[in-house]
Amino acid sequence: MAMKMEKFFWGTTDHKRVVISKKGINYSLGGMVFGRKGFEDGSKVMTSPIVSIEDGRAFTESGSVYLLGKMHPDYEEILLATETGIPIITDWSLKGNLRDGYILTGRIGEDVVAGRVNNQKGNYVILDGTKCLVVWRNMNLSPEEEMMMAITGRYCDLLVGRDFSEYMNKFCRPNLMA
Repeated sequence: MAMKMEKFFWGTTDHKRVVISKKGINYSLGGMVFGRKGFEDGSKVMTSPIVSIEDGRAFTESGSVYLLGKMHPDYEEILLATETGIPIITDWSLKGNLRDGYILTGRIGEDVVAGRVNNQKGNYVILDGTKCLVVWRNMNLSPEEEMMMAITGRYCDLLVGRDFSEYMNKFCRPNLMA
């Protein structure tokens, strides 16, 4: 039985960042796997580096072959934003609160941007009048650093669980307009 990967997304093999394909970086796939020996169906996995993708199948360095199902909807948004020229903000931080509003600082490519969040709809924000897509998972941080950000209040007065919704299979997208 062939393994199948659902809700997949691309990631670098150092697991730090989901980015659009660049030469010289080894990419792996993350997602939910079905039919993989030793894993329950629906387990979240990250593959070894991808060697090629042919006819809807991903071939890995370790010799595994994954039949690709549907891409993760959040990652589909990243691809659509790339194709349509909507700025994509990564490596972000927030300051502020629900009453006074939020200032979001992040990167669009190599440029640092900062601005007031005027509105939010899912993964999109209006930042000082410009529609942007935010990669809510701060991919440059380790899980320990992400936890420390939540504990130290870098997320301001937002409460994990109540004020965050799922993004890329993790509760890390703040609900700024709640």
